[in-house]
Amino acid sequence: MAPAVPPGFRIRDARLADIPRVAAVGRAADLADIGELDADEDWLHDDWTRPRFDPSSDAWIVEQDAGPIVAFAYTWDEDPHVRFDSAGYVHPDFRGRGIGSVLVDVVERRALRDRALVPPGSSIEVLHSFDSDASGLRDPDASGARALLEASGYGSEREYLHLGIDVPRGFVAGAPPAGITIRPRSEADDRGIVAVMADAFDDPWDYDEAREEFRNSHTYDPSLWMVAHDGDHPVGALFSYVTNGRGQVSALGVRAPWRRRGIGGALLRAAFVRLRDRGVPDVRLNVDSDNASRASRLYDRAGMRLRRRWLIVSKTLLRSGG
Repeated sequence: MAPAVPPGFRIRDARLADIPRVAAVGRAADLADIGELDADEDWLHDDWTRPRFDPSSDAWIVEQDAGPIVAFAYTWDEDPHVRFDSAGYVHPDFRGRGIGSVLVDVVERRALRDRALVPPGSSIEVLHSFDSDASGLRDPDASGARALLEASGYGSEREYLHLGIDVPRGFVAGAPPAGITIRPRSEADDRGIVAVMADAFDDPWDYDEAREEFRNSHTYDPSLWMVAHDGDHPVGALFSYVTNGRGQVSALGVRAPWRRRGIGGALLRAAFVRLRDRGVPDVRLNVDSDNASRASRLYDRAGMRLRRRWLIVSKTLLRSGG
């Protein structure tokens, strides 16, 4: 039996117009859970305008009968019909009332909605992510989100590290590797940049698809992108933007034949200087902890340090025969 919404509350489908009030719930949760702001209207907008995402069927709002939004959740079929990337927040003042369980249930029911379209031999998997403070002031094992999801049958999938640097005034980017030039993006670079990222992340991302995503994005700021060239050819690229008064590196990629030459570090340092000169010295990025050992020297040398970690848990709902 599905968990019921507590008396005095109701659940409904979300709308894009809800984003400002939804982000306010996320910010309240951030301050309680990690001691700083992370949730932002712009990145929520980007999440809610992704391909195949429809807030009216993929996001839900819990509000008091009197009107205020107290919780929300959403899910996106990153791998259509098969793999669902999900997130949710409950305002700290309304926790412990069963609202989180209701949201976990509606996400799972959405993931099962198109089960007839699951390819033979595949399974439906739901993932949830949540922040955990890595400072020792909070115990991630005691996280309410973690306890709720584990009780619902979710197990650990992976961990991401949230790294940061406060770029000092005297920080210099230094020289790039021999034969490589690093400079801000120009419009003529865009096709090459998309090819770099598709290669770096083994993703069939094409130029037309990328342009559509950029056109809809509220965090899109190509003036903060950096490109590495070998001659006339883009061989590395970095995307960044500004949110909550901080710089965020959202993607860093180098094409396979040019890796292990220091290009990634050169792109990072150049981005730090550009963001600092823009008046944003606080710069963050996320890295899969499975990759952290290989990348640690790059981030350490660039001056980045661990600030906290966030976890992803997963649950298999259905295995298709085949």
